[in-house]
Amino acid sequence: MAWWRFAPLLVVAGSTFFVVGGLATTGFTPRLLDPGSFLEFASGWLQMLSFVAAAVFAVLAVLNSRRAQS
Repeated sequence: MAWWRFAPLLVVAGSTFFVVGGLATTGFTPRLLDPGSFLEFASGWLQMLSFVAAAVFAVLAVLNSRRAQS
């Protein structure tokens, strides 16, 4: 079994740190809640959704490689 097949799980850890860190930061959270400034609002949500999507796709890549291996 090759250890590098699980390297995408580092993406899951990194994405989780960015999402939790962003939500814990007092300067970033109001951007997600106040649509008054549309560019900050949209970019904040786009950033959060991209980290979540990266984590989901990384998990799917690992699961798919395990399924293809067996």
